Amino acid sequence: MPGLLVGDFVGIQKPTAQAGLGIVGNRVSAANVLAVTFMNTTSATITPTASEVYTVKVLRASNTTLPVSIQ
Repeated sequence: MPGLLVGDFVGIQKPTAQAGLGIVGNRVSAANVLAVTFMNTTSATITPTASEVYTVKVLRASNTTLPVSIQ
């Protein structure tokens, strides 16, 4: 996906429901590359519909650095 940078926050939405299939994660794995993790809640094989166009929202932090504490 052209323009993506490592560190961007990405939200993604599949345009239709597909029984047993869910999106459980996504990330920018490299510049211009969007990685999506799907979940299959059934015992059957599921393939996401290939012809769909997903909605993607990208948030990019400004150059401001904020102090962060994680415990």
